Amino acid sequence: WLKPFCPQPSECCIRDKGRGSVSSLDAMPANIHPVMRPLMLHMEGFSQCPWHLAIYGVLVVVAAFAPIYLRVIAAVLLLSPLYIWKQLMDYGSRLKFPPLASYFIHNTLWFFSKGYFETFAETVMQNCKEGDPDSVIKAVDDFCWKQPTMNVGDVKGKILDEAVMQKKPKVVCELGSFLGYSTVRIARLLDDKAKLHSVDPSALGLTMKCALVSVAGLSSKVTNFFGFSDAFLKQCAEDGTKIDLLFIDHVKELYLADLKLAIDLGVLAPGAMVVADNVLTPGAPDYKEWILSDEGKKLFTTEVKRTLLEYSKTVPDEVLISILK
Repeated sequence: WLKPFCPQPSECCIRDKGRGSVSSLDAMPANIHPVMRPLMLHMEGFSQCPWHLAIYGVLVVVAAFAPIYLRVIAAVLLLSPLYIWKQLMDYGSRLKFPPLASYFIHNTLWFFSKGYFETFAETVMQNCKEGDPDSVIKAVDDFCWKQPTMNVGDVKGKILDEAVMQKKPKVVCELGSFLGYSTVRIARLLDDKAKLHSVDPSALGLTMKCALVSVAGLSSKVTNFFGFSDAFLKQCAEDGTKIDLLFIDHVKELYLADLKLAIDLGVLAPGAMVVADNVLTPGAPDYKEWILSDEGKKLFTTEVKRTLLEYSKTVPDEVLISILK
């Protein structure tokens, strides 16, 4: 099942050194859902990561032997749903942790909420139609309105749709794809000659994204880059790739740095469109301040779209759409 997506399917896209070996796909029981097989392999590889085991072990010890108030905190963290971990990650973003610390928090989120993603995969695959991207999007949205996660979502997704249809890009890049919702959302609107470069360093996210893109019938339009945004932008400069539409939805502290890097490297095509999600919540204040400053206005014409946070009816958010002059 994984062969179309990974050069070494037995490794299930886990390329980082030090994460331990994982079992072969052939060793998995035959009755396991095809989407769950690589996910379970990834979980196995994740559980062998030393610092993840250390975190888990410390929390178990604290829950067993520490004073009662620390026991309660440790138990909540061990048993908490995705929502709590997401709030901790968002809080970390507001504290402006350096990118490495933010990535640490993000991966801890993955580790402790893996049951959520198993449920997500099973539910979405059971409720979408093969070759129908809109059914994939609807299945994800239906699930996430009940159990929210950090996709761009259906409300802000319409803003993204309008941007893609207005620009009609030949080369699109998304920095941060998470589970592949935005990947499907963008790719379904591209013509046959257009290409979407989807960039994300999460192996579990890559696995789920490949599944969604495949079942949507959009694999021919998507190229996955398994790594960090700065490395991808530098590769674009080396290859001479010019980006017509850049969708930024990764680590909020990197929004401005990566946009400036793209400008310095000359990888944005003339008249390129830059769409930035979550500028208000959890927030990328330095990005907004710069893009709306006199310096930013010399390079871009920017429109601020006031909207709501994904899968929320009350929390405000903003999407910024900027056009390179």
